[in-house]
Amino acid sequence: MTQGYYSTQIENLNIVEIIEKEAGIKVPLRGDPTLINCPLPGHSDNHPSFAIYRRTNSWWCFGCNRGSRPIDFLIYYNGFSFKDALRYIEIHYGIQINRTIEAKSSPKKETCNVYQPLYSFPDDLKEYLHSRKLKDETIAKFKLIVFKNKLTEERAIGIPLFNERGEVVNWKMRIEPSKENEKESKYWFLFEGKKINIFPLPLIDFNKEEIYICEGEFDAILLCQEGYNVITSTTGGNSIKNEELVNIVKKFKKIYLLPDNDDTGKRWSFELKERLSKLPIEIIELKMPEGIKDVTELYQSGKTIEDILNEAEVVKSFLTIDEILAHEKEENDKSDIGFFGHEGIIFKGSACLISGYPKIGKTELAIRFACELAKKGFIVYYLSEEDNNTWRRRLLKIHSFYSDLEAKKNLKICPLAYFGINGIKELIEFGGFDVLIVDTLRSSIGTDLKDEKEAQEIIKSVLPIVEITKRRDITLVFIHHQTKTTDTSIRAVAGSHALAGIVDVILCIFPIDENNSKQRRIEITGRVIEPKVLFYEMDENNEIKFVNFVKKDPLMDLLIELKPKFADRYYETKEVRTYAEKEGKQRKIEFTDREFREKMHRLYELDEYDRKPPKRSRGAKYFWRAKIKNQENESNLKNENSANLTNNEEKLSILDLPY
Repeated sequence: MTQGYYSTQIENLNIVEIIEKEAGIKVPLRGDPTLINCPLPGHSDNHPSFAIYRRTNSWWCFGCNRGSRPIDFLIYYNGFSFKDALRYIEIHYGIQINRTIEAKSSPKKETCNVYQPLYSFPDDLKEYLHSRKLKDETIAKFKLIVFKNKLTEERAIGIPLFNERGEVVNWKMRIEPSKENEKESKYWFLFEGKKINIFPLPLIDFNKEEIYICEGEFDAILLCQEGYNVITSTTGGNSIKNEELVNIVKKFKKIYLLPDNDDTGKRWSFELKERLSKLPIEIIELKMPEGIKDVTELYQSGKTIEDILNEAEVVKSFLTIDEILAHEKEENDKSDIGFFGHEGIIFKGSACLISGYPKIGKTELAIRFACELAKKGFIVYYLSEEDNNTWRRRLLKIHSFYSDLEAKKNLKICPLAYFGINGIKELIEFGGFDVLIVDTLRSSIGTDLKDEKEAQEIIKSVLPIVEITKRRDITLVFIHHQTKTTDTSIRAVAGSHALAGIVDVILCIFPIDENNSKQRRIEITGRVIEPKVLFYEMDENNEIKFVNFVKKDPLMDLLIELKPKFADRYYETKEVRTYAEKEGKQRKIEFTDREFREKMHRLYELDEYDRKPPKRSRGAKYFWRAKIKNQENESNLKNENSANLTNNEEKLSILDLPY
């Protein structure tokens, strides 16, 4: 509240008149200031220490060390809140206060001595509770009571909050229905400093295996009446922050969630599942039917909890092997969402990374992938660094998508600048889509990631997003840059160790020919997929077209031709390299030691050479022997170097990777 809110409204109140009227004393006429014994409660003043300043219309007690304006005297003398004092002035002093500035106050926090209990329950409020399906014996059992505001005559239903011994410590107050308004909260605590976080604490049965969690006290009372073991938090939608509630429900084997059918309820349920699903307990979420907000409205509609159990969503953190295999058998055909017609790469609920050097075409590929998914009926959210005009130009180039009205409804685009990591988490929380593409990882984290040393920062920022999308069964696609690295286990992905550990599949884009801007190679690795290499180009319609194209490799051709030289026994790597260098100089073929080793390992994978030891490991010493086949099948690699590779794509896919 600002001074301007009330100063012009109460400036005519006389401090002397207020003190005389409220305290019932006569203030002497002499002196300014005038000193009297302090009339405030709790101050036994034997020597005058209370000063009244007529000239400034103010007061100060030197013993209490407090004072100021006339309204402050009303607050201290009667124990009012500021809003109580304003109402009191309107009623008892006949001043209409024009609230020209809206009060930005916290939810209703009246002091307890403003309310007095009524000894009989008013019929209209009892009828209200009956309309909420509460019986008279339930009202008596939970000791519900009605309080009346001495100043405004407003009534409120008090819900007693019990401690574990069954003693009433506080009341949760609910304003009478006829006085509800959108500006003030319907609920508040009678005593602000004495909160009980759990309701109904003494009635929780810890001998049962299951417990129901709902959002409100009245819903909890109704469920108790119906015989359910129930718990709720007196903080409502902030249950996730209620450690006491979380610690109690951990003791049960099965938890039923009953969220309200609104945005707050969705957030409450999501956060609670996030917190509890990491424990070995079964979580069952019961969703309210369309048009029904909460448990009370469910029973008012004539339905019960049993009626919605059949459509409950079961959340499990620990599954048996049979459950996993059954799920896989049931969902296998539906889980593969396909990657431009290639199966076994991206699955529903997986986390994917598209990586490449700047200007390599990461966004072009991701946009067309998003359009492909939209055509299939997937709802795709694309968080982009680019503005709307750039997106318009990009989409206009994709004719097949631009003309597909149904597909355009499925693709939603939003600037990434609107989000941070927390914003992305909130977006996933509300759901409503199948695939989320984040372009790029660097922008979403808000950090300039330079090298792999920042792996911990990557994990800290990205892992929560990956965890949430997996629980929501949303496919996540991150776009990230590449960097030069000496680590051959992950091909040039910045922060490779961290990213390889938290995503399911990595798609790295490389140029096939530096002079050809439209042709690209994608090296694909993943946890449960076979390594693949795919080749694609942009066709005349700006569509992604996958082709069987590879660049000729002179060193590979040379090593194939030299096979007869090394077929009689195993040769050390150094021996093979020395002979290959000699032959290479004559043909003007230059190569590094690393390039030579990689080609030899590829030839082993192509079944052109044998290798000892067969398992590849860093620092190992290898021996090689060429495998001579019949004339018809002398070399698989010669097919690889043809312009139209047809049958060897899978073998090439394995060999084109660094491991």
